[in-house]
Amino acid sequence: MHSNRQTMNMTGTEPPISISDGNLIMIGVVIVTVFVIVLILVMINDYRLYLGNHWKKKFSFADFIKQEQFYIYILLFFLLLVGSELLLQNEYSF
Repeated sequence: MHSNRQTMNMTGTEPPISISDGNLIMIGVVIVTVFVIVLILVMINDYRLYLGNHWKKKFSFADFIKQEQFYIYILLFFLLLVGSELLLQNEYSF
């Protein structure tokens, strides 16, 4: 009987795992939030290394934006992709 269960599992007769829409949205929000937090921490660490190598410079927000513009573009592009995907899935219903 035990070997019969193993063959049933291998043939794929088990139902697939179903995830509700609420859980799917929550998983998406967690992934986006983790990605944004990691990217912000990478930007801060990179700017701290930059200031450590250029000891005459002081922190300024404009200099931070100038030095970390690559990461900012990646972040904006990622948020644009996620936002446009959400708009397309909701069929432009606001």
